[in-house]
Amino acid sequence: MARHKELDDEKVLQDIYNSAVEILAAEGLDGLSIRKICRMANISTGTFYHYYPTKSDLMRRLLDYMENFYKNDVVPGLSGSGTEMLYDICIAFVQRMLRRGLDYAKKFIDFDNNDTLTVDDFSQLYLGKVFYGVAQKCIDDGEIKDGFTRHDIVMMAKSVSHGCVLNYNNLNASVDAADIAHKTITAFINGIKK
Repeated sequence: MARHKELDDEKVLQDIYNSAVEILAAEGLDGLSIRKICRMANISTGTFYHYYPTKSDLMRRLLDYMENFYKNDVVPGLSGSGTEMLYDICIAFVQRMLRRGLDYAKKFIDFDNNDTLTVDDFSQLYLGKVFYGVAQKCIDDGEIKDGFTRHDIVMMAKSVSHGCVLNYNNLNASVDAADIAHKTITAFINGIKK
């Protein structure tokens, strides 16, 4: 295995992140191992441990990295006001859950818990980080009533979106899910806007 001759911290960290994301997306948390990360990143395990004493340390840093990536790179590229983006993200979340089915939707009520990741879950963490980035934009732009934190906004948005899917399934798909989601999410956003 070739090694990074001179440790370029930024490059090594990026290689570790990219490898971890690829493995998580393909195999889930159970398939993620330090050995696999090292093999894919073309580094030694000693180099990995130089940066991260444990796999849990890597996961915590990876989630921070994703949040910063979405806040700094993805969210600014979205169009519209923060609340318009929040609406779009909620609708995308509902559509994704409806496509994947009720069991998939149920487990994502706790998509911020990285201890329960499976092969289908890691991309949902990305969507969760988009929620956080958009919620922060809503606050930064002064669109939200005083007293709401970005965590409050994300938890409410997640619950409202999740509720749209559960209600749709509980009614045996006898309603127009898109229409219900539109009305419910619009009411939620209007309730927190200034």
